[in-house]
Amino acid sequence: MEWQWWHWMFLICLFVLIISLAWLPGRIAKRRGHANATAIRVCGVIGLIIWPCWIVALIWAYTGPDHSKAHKETEPSYHYGTAEGIGKPQAPPSMPGQSRQERWAKKVVRY
Repeated sequence: MEWQWWHWMFLICLFVLIISLAWLPGRIAKRRGHANATAIRVCGVIGLIIWPCWIVALIWAYTGPDHSKAHKETEPSYHYGTAEGIGKPQAPPSMPGQSRQERWAKKVVRY
């Protein structure tokens, strides 16, 4: 059987698909801000030869905390105004027994 052009095209597409799947856990880990993103990427590439490593890398990529969401939900915002502290500043919530100057003096700005 003689190789046609579409045989070669199929092999190239298959190669690209396999490489993309090998790098998938590393990309997921990097996007989620995982501390071990490089190790996860290496484990995913080793998964080309030893397929259980790829499964471990994929699970490992999802086990770390997603800092982009976790930080906003758990950390209180010390900025007054909008949620990120950007925009026109607003007065802090009123507290009984304090003047406006005292409230503004105790305002904490976190960088």
